[in-house]
Amino acid sequence: MNGANELYLRWVTLLPGVDAGMLARRQALLTRATVATEVEVDALRLRQELAAGESELLAEVTKRWGAGDILRAAQAEAQRSPLSRAVRQVDDLTLRDALKHMDGLQLGVEALIAFDAGQVLRLGGAGLPSDPEQLAAVVQRVLHWWTIAAQPALVRIANSKTKN
Repeated sequence: MNGANELYLRWVTLLPGVDAGMLARRQALLTRATVATEVEVDALRLRQELAAGESELLAEVTKRWGAGDILRAAQAEAQRSPLSRAVRQVDDLTLRDALKHMDGLQLGVEALIAFDAGQVLRLGGAGLPSDPEQLAAVVQRVLHWWTIAAQPALVRIANSKTKN
């Protein structure tokens, strides 16, 4: 099992006089937590396969249409897409680069990867900056990340729960 998952409800094992039944229930939950982690890893792998499929589709498209047609179609879609417009409004280049791959169907883990890659906090170990401009820049990056990456993932998860 994953070492990090071993920390799951570990405090139960420290209770005085905890019985085997309680430990077995904890172990069953730990097993389910491990399965949930594995499913998340599988979902990320599937999303990576989607990216590879997109690349293959793009290669096929470039065989059938010229660069001008492709560019015009991409620009037209970018103008219509609220997500593309939101990404273009991100002034911070590192964050914009991390967010430009969000497609509105991203997984929560992909949003977290973008948070890290976009260096959203950049605290440098000193905590929140005391300079108001630097603090405002941190807040702006967090809000951009939340709007473009995290919130769509949460909405999609909430919508899938209501369907089940």
